[in-house]
Amino acid sequence: MMLELAAILEIANKILGVASEIFGLRDRFKSAKEERRKAISAYFLKLSETLSRAATSLEKGIYPHGDCQAMLTYSEMLSATIGDIIDPKLVSKWQQVLISSHRLEVLIQVKGDKEREDVIAKLRGSAGMFEAVAYSM
Repeated sequence: MMLELAAILEIANKILGVASEIFGLRDRFKSAKEERRKAISAYFLKLSETLSRAATSLEKGIYPHGDCQAMLTYSEMLSATIGDIIDPKLVSKWQQVLISSHRLEVLIQVKGDKEREDVIAKLRGSAGMFEAVAYSM
């Protein structure tokens, strides 16, 4: 299924928007007990790694095999992972955005160099924010 460039860029923008919002609230995770912080940190590292791996694949023109399913799985886990620390309504909103944006494979359709670089930059930015959240605990 071919998507228009605007729809593809919207996926990358949505992921970046959620990452940015979570990054802005990262200090709230510090109130959790150490074992819980470690679990939350591991979750955000996996999310970061998935986005980074997808960006690298796209950069090389390679289909990001498995990253879509990983992104969906991690998206579905968001509420269970942080819903008791961050307002559950906000987490549910983020979760729905990530679930609707999990199809990273459509990003391979971006043909123009500038557009591809923009998508890759947004994915790397999202990965970096999720990694920063993970290490800020």
